[in-house]
Amino acid sequence: MNNKIYKLIEIQYFGDIYYYFNLVKSTYIYFNDELWHEKGNSRNRTRIMGANNRLSLSVPLEGGRSVRVPVKDLKICRREPWQRIHWRGIHDSYRKSPWFEEYAPTLENIIKQNYHFLWDLNLRTFEWVYKALDLNSAILANKDDFAPDVCMDDVHFSSELQTEKYPVYRQVFSDKLGFMPNLSILDLILNEGPMAKEYLKKLADFHRP
Repeated sequence: MNNKIYKLIEIQYFGDIYYYFNLVKSTYIYFNDELWHEKGNSRNRTRIMGANNRLSLSVPLEGGRSVRVPVKDLKICRREPWQRIHWRGIHDSYRKSPWFEEYAPTLENIIKQNYHFLWDLNLRTFEWVYKALDLNSAILANKDDFAPDVCMDDVHFSSELQTEKYPVYRQVFSDKLGFMPNLSILDLILNEGPMAKEYLKKLADFHRP
């Protein structure tokens, strides 16, 4: 009996909690590079908790939001100072969170590097998250690496699935704004640190089909 869990997924920019609790128990992961970019998805944006409301951070793309190319060919618009804006937003939102000082140096370094393609940026952010969460799924180079007798779990991340209830954890500004569920994985990591992994595992168990 094969107990290994295979996931076929899109690669996102600091995906939300729903994205990561679907992956937390995966044995193997393959990033689907055959998808085409569509307006309104989460491949180039993430949502964090700001001082007054949710704050959306978007990586600008060459050709704008409506550009139609394969996801692996999406180019970042380097004429806009998105890295400064994103780091300032993360810093101002989470500098008082319990784990900010622990993760800030490596996080800032990744965001401020120069990237030509969104795929490369998202891969680096994914690797950073997996290291912070102490997860060890193997990343497959291509779909041929999947065993022929194994069914790949093609995970889709629709807004309908993201309306599930999430257990409360401590958040900056929650006294003012209340609890905000399913934000960027950054929110969970910077607030919960090593306990973020256990939070995701509990969610995965609760939502097990």
